Amino acid sequence: MDDIRDCIQLGKSGSAQFTCDGVRNYLVAIPTVFSDWSLVGVIQADEVDGALYDVQNSSLILLGALSFFAVIIVVLALGMESRLRLKNEKMERLNLEREKMKSDRFLQSMSRIVDRYMVVNLDTGRYRYHELRSREQLYPTSGQYSEMVEIISKRYVALTETENAKLSRLLTPDYLRSVLRKPDDNLKIEYCSRTENAYMVLTVIPVEWHADGTVAVVMEVVQDIGQKVELENMANTDSLTGLFNERYFSRVLNICEAKKLPFVLYYLDLDRFKPVNDTYGHAMGDRLLKEISARLLRCIRSRDYAFRIGGDEFALIVSADMDEEQRSRMAERIQTMLSAPIVIEEKVLSVGVSCGCACYPEDGDASQVRITADSRMYAEKQHHHEDDRTEEQS
Repeated sequence: MDDIRDCIQLGKSGSAQFTCDGVRNYLVAIPTVFSDWSLVGVIQADEVDGALYDVQNSSLILLGALSFFAVIIVVLALGMESRLRLKNEKMERLNLEREKMKSDRFLQSMSRIVDRYMVVNLDTGRYRYHELRSREQLYPTSGQYSEMVEIISKRYVALTETENAKLSRLLTPDYLRSVLRKPDDNLKIEYCSRTENAYMVLTVIPVEWHADGTVAVVMEVVQDIGQKVELENMANTDSLTGLFNERYFSRVLNICEAKKLPFVLYYLDLDRFKPVNDTYGHAMGDRLLKEISARLLRCIRSRDYAFRIGGDEFALIVSADMDEEQRSRMAERIQTMLSAPIVIEEKVLSVGVSCGCACYPEDGDASQVRITADSRMYAEKQHHHEDDRTEEQS
């Protein structure tokens, strides 16, 4: 009662528990809106505790229900996630299958025109090689790119107009980066086997780029052009001797002039060839021309050219910048080689050769060089005729 009296005097709310006739009660004091008035009441403890128990039970039931619904939500979420994951996996498998089908169709299409290809990472120096035509793998399927370049350089030689263009240089990462500067750039290299009649073209295509614009990954695609080269050879070579013909002669002159490549042109005409034809027949003359052609090829290097212009006229293009003394020694060597006696069917045949030379660019453009060499050759031929007449008169 003292605690309740203090609460009333102070105008605060409060309560006190007491027992009366064995029943627990609460004496409660609550201030009102009126000054100096408080509301005092007695409430049985069972009523208060029952309400608290009801609240607790309700809270427990609510918590249980919330937990149950939470479990259901989690289960549903996991189920949805599982279904979504399965759906995504199925879509991924379908996409992979579609990509594989596309890749297979792409490879099948490539195999019609491409023999093999190689993907090269220029940064790591590694490659992956794929063979599309042959069942036999011509090269290791993966490895160091530098080792692959070394293998290719030993087996093949580049077919270019420049003297120093070698596969070992054209395929280096530094050179590829220097020529492949834009996404639509590509590099084409025609090359042939050193030991077999095999001709290919290699196309290098950029695939991936760095942020600074330098190429990172390239694809090198190889196509067999043997049939094409064979047809070109047939169009560019003389059917009797196998030397290049006059058509290809004009083309090489134009190429050398366009690329500013110095060269020496030798014009050749056989002396005393007509008597061989008249005496022994054209079949013997043809065999003589074949032997002369073979000797001409032994006078030059692999990067030089030998042509049969027509009849008993020939030409040589020597890819070098030679001084006058070197040109004279070359002319003497040619004349000595071709003038040596030739034995055919136990018949000793002997022809001479008139030779005139001119050089580019010292003697003018390609057409002027051709005219100059031809005129010098005919001047020497006239001199040989005069010598022959003098000998006959003697």
